[in-house]
Amino acid sequence: MRQLRAMMKKELFEQLKTHRLVVMLLLFTLVGVLSPAFAKMTPWLLDLVSGDMAETGIQIGNLEVTSLSSWTQYYKNMQIILFVFLILYGGILTSEYQHGTLIILLSKGLKRHNILLPKYFALLLIWTFGCLISFGITFAYTVYFWDNSIIQNQAFSLLAFYLLGVWMISVLVGASVFCRSVSAVLLVCAACFGISYFAGFFPAVSDYVPTLLLGQMDLLTGTTDCSHFLPAIVITVLLTVFNVAAAVLCFRKTSI
Repeated sequence: MRQLRAMMKKELFEQLKTHRLVVMLLLFTLVGVLSPAFAKMTPWLLDLVSGDMAETGIQIGNLEVTSLSSWTQYYKNMQIILFVFLILYGGILTSEYQHGTLIILLSKGLKRHNILLPKYFALLLIWTFGCLISFGITFAYTVYFWDNSIIQNQAFSLLAFYLLGVWMISVLVGASVFCRSVSAVLLVCAACFGISYFAGFFPAVSDYVPTLLLGQMDLLTGTTDCSHFLPAIVITVLLTVFNVAAAVLCFRKTSI
């Protein structure tokens, strides 16, 4: 446990030293600010272009912006942030392979799982803190500008998207055990996400794939009940646990 805590501090300090932590927290903050801001500015932007569009025969009607517009923009932006997160941290283990620092750590008697698990927990901590920051800022601005009482299942919607990110981080760490390059790690992540996404088109498994958790709009509008997402949440949690456990077991036997 002492080694685990020490390595957690090392990982977080490393992220701070390389400015990745600062960059990600800034991006999460920007998403929180810009999502309601963009929704608020949409009618004004449409007014700017309405004259030019009218000349081409395209009429733009009045657009009613509500709190749902803000949350729609928020979750669209968070999907982009998730992919940026994976790209930014795709080399969290491969860089150690390339620089030979893992051999130094192991030669000092550090257990292998105390190398891998702190990396996963550090990313999990950053993802958790970032989601809370962005959600809190968006919530505050949305409540200030609009009637947010029309939005349903806000906490559950965030939980669903958060768990999707947790699963993707476990895929990232698991892929990093086998892959020696960032591009290979990201390719595995893209493949897992793609398989889950396209499997969602098949009714037999559509209610169980992790990417079902991208259905925030159905939750926020109350179109779909929270219970509909529970099987996908259970599967996502089980896959996450499996990925992390398999990564730890395989890392013990991986030649470095």
